[in-house]
Amino acid sequence: MTELRLVHTSDIHLDAAFGLRAYAREYSRVSFGARRRQALRDALLAVIRFAQEWDAHALLIAGDLFEAERISRDTLDFLRQTFAQAAPLPIIVAPGNHDPYIPGSPYAENFFPFPHVHIFSEAAWQSHRLESVPLAVHGFAFDGPDISTNPFTRMESMPNDGYAHVVLAHGSMTSRVPEGKSVFAPFDAEQMVDPTVAYVALGHYHNLIQYTNASGIPFCYPGSPEGLNFTEPGPRYCMAVTLTLESGRWRARLEPKKVNQAVYITHEIDCTAFSSAQELVEALRTLARRETCPAIARVKLTGNCSANFRAAVNEVTAALHDDFLYLELRDETTPAEDYEQLAQAATSLGLLLRKMNEAIQDAPDAREYRKIVRAREIALAAFRGTVLPIPGVEEEYR
Repeated sequence: MTELRLVHTSDIHLDAAFGLRAYAREYSRVSFGARRRQALRDALLAVIRFAQEWDAHALLIAGDLFEAERISRDTLDFLRQTFAQAAPLPIIVAPGNHDPYIPGSPYAENFFPFPHVHIFSEAAWQSHRLESVPLAVHGFAFDGPDISTNPFTRMESMPNDGYAHVVLAHGSMTSRVPEGKSVFAPFDAEQMVDPTVAYVALGHYHNLIQYTNASGIPFCYPGSPEGLNFTEPGPRYCMAVTLTLESGRWRARLEPKKVNQAVYITHEIDCTAFSSAQELVEALRTLARRETCPAIARVKLTGNCSANFRAAVNEVTAALHDDFLYLELRDETTPAEDYEQLAQAATSLGLLLRKMNEAIQDAPDAREYRKIVRAREIALAAFRGTVLPIPGVEEEYR
């Protein structure tokens, strides 16, 4: 055999917690978290379905398959049924920091007692060879939330025996650590020089990273197959890996396959030219339609806008309930009034506006900024004896 097909995934985080609130008070009965946790299951099913349709020789899972501290019995039943139905597809798992191999864990309790499922069980290198094809997978398991020892520091050379040797691990490539990401089982990719290593299948980083070191060894983080928050935007993937034997060496060709059930997006809309909230609605619907799956959107609104428009923004989120899986509007628009010019007047109003303009510039966060901008608008209306078309504004900031 001169070609092998592998599917590589990681960081599914079944039963993860999702902290986003529901759309608005009238939609509080909608459980965003429950819908997202179902999407994680659906993403895993999509990965397995692709592996079966592609006739893959193995599915590699590089850790954090589930959240050990939160996983429910029903999710374990789902996993066992899913793995059982995936037979005869070989499934090989390297437990990570969120699903460590510890006493009492589903792994240690042999919750997946299937001959086609192999789970690495020690914080030291182990090897698993498939009987039907020339594939050897070398990996280790986290033995706690923070691994007790780092096997990367003791990696031995692979035998040159005609097998395709693949490394499967959960850890941190030190040259590619994402901002704010915790470091576990760190390693330097340039120190791996063994030419018999055909592919290094990694988990821990949630966004797609592909890297080939100076020795020609390919490393890959496929990222989480379903985004978990707004730091994981855009399409999400599993990795289709084709290993081909060329001149005595197995070489890898990688092709990301999109599997996400929803997509996180952040966007900004300048509303200055909008004469009514209907134009904002159309802009948001266009944003939703450009995605091929339901969108979880955080949209910042900017620009100088009329009081009527700014009042209507409060209703837009609920009005677009069916267009987005989740929509969060961050209203940073400012009133169309020229407050700088009004503040120059040698009047009590001018003095008040100068002080409020200064307070706006010194606002410590976006919420306080919006609060003072709204207060300034109310103050001007009070001086003029006019009524703002913004019902209930005082209640919003109690």
